[in-house]
Amino acid sequence: MTLVWLIVSPVQAAPNAANLLRAMENAKENQRYSATAQVTRRQGSPMTMRIWQSGTKQRIEWLAPQVKRGDVLVDSGDSVWIYHRADNSAVQTRGSAEVDWNRLSRMMNASVAGSDTVAGRAAWIVALTPRGATKPSLKVWIDQHNMMRLRLDRLDASGQTVQNMALQNIKFGDVTPERFQWSPPARASVTRTSGTLYNENAAAKRAAAWLQLPGYVPPGYQFESAVVDASGAGGRGEAWLRYANGVNRFSIFQQRIADSSTVAPQRVNDGWFVQQNGSRFMVLGLPGAQAQKVVESLK
Repeated sequence: MTLVWLIVSPVQAAPNAANLLRAMENAKENQRYSATAQVTRRQGSPMTMRIWQSGTKQRIEWLAPQVKRGDVLVDSGDSVWIYHRADNSAVQTRGSAEVDWNRLSRMMNASVAGSDTVAGRAAWIVALTPRGATKPSLKVWIDQHNMMRLRLDRLDASGQTVQNMALQNIKFGDVTPERFQWSPPARASVTRTSGTLYNENAAAKRAAAWLQLPGYVPPGYQFESAVVDASGAGGRGEAWLRYANGVNRFSIFQQRIADSSTVAPQRVNDGWFVQQNGSRFMVLGLPGAQAQKVVESLK
């Protein structure tokens, strides 16, 4: 009788998910590249951006949709400029809030959900599931070679993708310092604030518990950004929220005040105003009926 010996190679185990997230967070300072980013959303227009990254410095130029084409965000490491071409306005803030993956790995259950290829690069997929939930709310694709984030998906409670951002056409190498130098164009309206720029409304809300988000947003509009200054308005705080639908934008301004009296919603110049719960609110950039509905939803 002839014995046949089978030599089976052990299956390589996937790395620990929390360790991957920490490695991705720590790798940011060493990343030097340019890329195109494609953002698709279940609601609202897709976005295309050109990105340059050099450690903590970043520049983003929007190519689409039309309302954002020509918009620029430049984070020099010391301050952040965000420019809106459509209305020739610029805002300078002290910084831009980034996702803290170390914090998320402690607050949520992280697991490796397999591997994939993004932009021709091998990646681990890490899923983050809120405690007590059964389906992940975030999935992140991490480059197996250099720990760079290649793709990010946001999911709803049913596990369906709400928003996806993936890098394409990645070119590694040093970025010239001039990419991160920017000044407003002539005749631009400029706002300077010591606030922080947020690209997620949930993150802005965590930073300022007093921040009021509208209960109603006109169909097609989605949250775009928030600038929150917790020390503004006499130390009581102020915020500027922006929403876009791919063609137009509208803004909500909130200012915390010492006066606790209520002023009913009313038309003021080109916007709608309300005062309640220790804050003043102004909604600008919408037709009267829609602006009124938004301001009335700020409870």
